[in-house]
Amino acid sequence: MEHLSGILAFVTTAKEGSFTKAATRLNLTPQAVAASVGRLEHSLDTRLFNRTTRSLWLTEEGATFYSRAAQGLTTLEEATKALRDLELAPSGLVRVTTGAAFGRRYLMPLVPEFQRRFSNVRLDLAFDDRRVDLVRDGFDVAIRGGEIVDSSMIVRRICGLAGVLVAAPAYLKKYGIPKTAHDLHQHRIIQLRFASGQSVAWEFKGGSGKTTLFETTSPALTVSDTEAVSEAAVLGLGIARVSLHFAWPHLVAGRLKIVLSDSNAPGKREMVLQYPHRENIAPRVKAFVEFALEKLTSDPSLAATAKDAARFAA
Repeated sequence: MEHLSGILAFVTTAKEGSFTKAATRLNLTPQAVAASVGRLEHSLDTRLFNRTTRSLWLTEEGATFYSRAAQGLTTLEEATKALRDLELAPSGLVRVTTGAAFGRRYLMPLVPEFQRRFSNVRLDLAFDDRRVDLVRDGFDVAIRGGEIVDSSMIVRRICGLAGVLVAAPAYLKKYGIPKTAHDLHQHRIIQLRFASGQSVAWEFKGGSGKTTLFETTSPALTVSDTEAVSEAAVLGLGIARVSLHFAWPHLVAGRLKIVLSDSNAPGKREMVLQYPHRENIAPRVKAFVEFALEKLTSDPSLAATAKDAARFAA
């Protein structure tokens, strides 16, 4: 086992193709990785890599050693994981709260795989747009959007919440494409009403970096469900402001177009996963947190930015 760090550095370098990439993977400096491999070669009295200033490649001896060493590391990792799983097998109930539309679209599809992976963990999912107090209401995890200020919580970022104005191609063909925020007064507006009963004015970039607001007192349609706002726009009922991730599949499919993208004010809101500060987080909660972050942060629609969406402008 005395050569384990050198073997790890060697196998990672062989996989990545350079000391620099291996260093990034191992969270070390390239010099430290190269030195570790050098010590391994010295102890084996065998050159494992051929090196030039621009590249490196395995020697014949290195290739033979790599095939066995990589297999051995994999076996060691599996054994370590099996022991850890045996000692800390997650079990019990995890209570999660998130918005109704987000829960339906993004969280429910993850449940089957999570329960296959963690069969002893039970989930209680509350899809509700009202704000809750995690500790008082007995929740382990919250997935919410907004400007997070509660320092008593551990906050893990999922994605930004870019807001975009969208409309169906058929609507734009019939009513025209607005060129300025002022033009919206001549259009049919789909408005979201929050659980509090309030609606939020739409923000736009004005001159000299100032923000201008658009607010209508007579929307063509008001709905209280975030996903329903996107669906209403797809049906050609008007122009709506929605979070980019809800609009994304409709944009990709051509069912919606973005309007006023150049003057849309960038938001500061983010979608985050929160859980209370705890010195030792319960394995069941940690299992859900890490699983949810792994899946949600790799979702293309959640990773999309306003810049990515520019190609869908009307």
